[in-house]
Amino acid sequence: MSTTWQTFGHEGVKEILDKALANGRLAHAYLFAGPSGVGKRTLAEEFAKKILGAGSLVNHPDFLPLDEPGEIKVERLREFTARVALRPLLGQNKVALINNAERLNAESANALLKTLEEAPPSTVIILVGRQQGLLPTVLSRCQILGFGALSEPQLREFAQTLPARVTNEMLGLCFGCPGELVRLAAEQPWLESRLQAVSTWRELKGQASAQRLLRVTELAELENFQLYELFGLWLDWELRQLRQQPKSFSVLEALRQAMVGIGQNRNKKSLLQSLFMSF
Repeated sequence: MSTTWQTFGHEGVKEILDKALANGRLAHAYLFAGPSGVGKRTLAEEFAKKILGAGSLVNHPDFLPLDEPGEIKVERLREFTARVALRPLLGQNKVALINNAERLNAESANALLKTLEEAPPSTVIILVGRQQGLLPTVLSRCQILGFGALSEPQLREFAQTLPARVTNEMLGLCFGCPGELVRLAAEQPWLESRLQAVSTWRELKGQASAQRLLRVTELAELENFQLYELFGLWLDWELRQLRQQPKSFSVLEALRQAMVGIGQNRNKKSLLQSLFMSF
């Protein structure tokens, strides 16, 4: 077990990264894949520090983060990849990190492909996000490291380290993701929004398909990345229910396909209609 990492959990991923660092055989591109708040970005940044031999990434000239608040558009992606193509300034390596990589639209994802294929040998590119929203061509050019949810004992151990009060409701709503638990405990509006999203999903599941279809226009008004995150929350909720009581996988598959469709920039109304007719 690794003893040199500060990020909580994910020992299997740490072991893989430890070996890569020890052997000097870093992949040219990684995808840290998993649900929101599970610790992907925290570990990615810690990995970047180890690659660069840096105590901090703040204002480090060889660490290039891309963290857009919404959809990652092609113009912004091209600005980023132009910087990635430059040589390192301080050492032998450069690390480029794209957070919420599933927010790449089809055009920006295709623009990223050339950089993934032809990145300078000194550059390590780390994508952080959910796998379902990324194009297969992007996935095929990355070493994929999966981040699973923490077990309940691990999560309760982590909760003991937090200054804020953690309730059983929060533990159930974070779906095994420590970063999500931190936010739920610290931000009451965020907790309320997540409770509302789960309530909406449970309401939809209790309705007839005709009633659900009446909600399509309303939900289609959301931005692509907002709808993707909503699908992701519903998927996490369904996975939790599945662990508690096995049932049909059809809803899970429909949600996964909806997330893939958003990543491919397909029509939102059509995706919602297909999802709501699947159960």
